[in-house]
Amino acid sequence: MRKLLVATHERFASGIMETFKLIMGENEDISEISAYVEPGFDMHKEAEKKIHELKSNPNERSKYEELIQEIRDGKKEKQIRYIDGDISKLKPLSHLILVVDEFTELKRFSSESNDIDFIAEITTIARIGRTLGLHIILVSQNIEGAINDDIRVNTKSKICLKVATKQASKEMLGTTDAAAATMPGHGRAYILVGTGSRYEYFQSAYTGANKNTDIKPATKMTYVTNTGEFISDFYDSTKHNDVLKAKNKKLSFGITQLEYVVEKIIEITSQKTSNGTNKYDVPEKIFLEPLPVLLSDDNDEFNEWNEV
Repeated sequence: MRKLLVATHERFASGIMETFKLIMGENEDISEISAYVEPGFDMHKEAEKKIHELKSNPNERSKYEELIQEIRDGKKEKQIRYIDGDISKLKPLSHLILVVDEFTELKRFSSESNDIDFIAEITTIARIGRTLGLHIILVSQNIEGAINDDIRVNTKSKICLKVATKQASKEMLGTTDAAAATMPGHGRAYILVGTGSRYEYFQSAYTGANKNTDIKPATKMTYVTNTGEFISDFYDSTKHNDVLKAKNKKLSFGITQLEYVVEKIIEITSQKTSNGTNKYDVPEKIFLEPLPVLLSDDNDEFNEWNEV
């Protein structure tokens, strides 16, 4: 069973304990140290004393044994394997990242749905998810009116590229900087951490470029006629520039820079030691493997089921 030892300077820990008691009542699994209140206070000795008191709780062993027996009676093999093994060898749980693209559309859909309040669920995850290793990335092209107070309070970092209106910039950054006419596009952005502990203007990366840096992005031009007609394919350097076309024929068009980085991460984290074990700790998967596209059953005359 887990124990909790609260240690602070002066008597702040005592105040926390009093709050615990008001909410939860007496609890033998929680103790406190109010450090350096008395002259000659020795933090190491006091900590050792409190830890010994928590460990020697006479009721603790019986609670632990009851819990172990419940697990064994339930024949929960995975939990039994952990109990019988060395807990220090357990793999860490994976961090989960939830990415919500076009968050504004989700908010609109949520307001029209009577079944699920997606915004309330996301707000809950943002509030308590960080302590559980669950993180949220909300993405939207038009953020005006989409961020409520709960989400704003529980999102630590905000990244804002160039936006069209001052109101959108204010909602993200608290300033109109991202809507300034002098701010260029092409990946320039502001990052705001907290309420301003970090506020920087930076150039974000374009990971869709080809891994081969000799390959330059195409130059494209759109022609507008006197009647207002747009001819979007008026000029494309990869099609209409004979010199560039000849050069590109000699180049190897491979994967993008993002795909290359992902491949390298997988390659490095998959390395083995001389005895065949993983060189790096790999978090344990908390989800089952996806089902195959084709399912077969030897006892069924239709032994292949196509995925619907």
